[in-house]
Amino acid sequence: MNLQLTHSLDQPQEDHINAVLDFLKITEVAAQAEPVSIRATVLAQFHAAEPDLKALAARYDKVAFDTSTTKGMDAAKAARLDL
Repeated sequence: MNLQLTHSLDQPQEDHINAVLDFLKITEVAAQAEPVSIRATVLAQFHAAEPDLKALAARYDKVAFDTSTTKGMDAAKAARLDL
């Protein structure tokens, strides 16, 4: 059994080379950027959600639902889904 592999510099090969060169450019730019810590990344996520959390806290602060009635239980369930 004799296998011959032929390889020519065709378009897919050139595309691959261009993709590698593009990756190297992107990597170089990323390497020049300031390093970001895990702590900073997590805190940024919390800071992004902070206005929504404050709005929910203001809406439901010191709210008591009368769960002995159907209307009160439905309101409590709706609030739970909102939270």
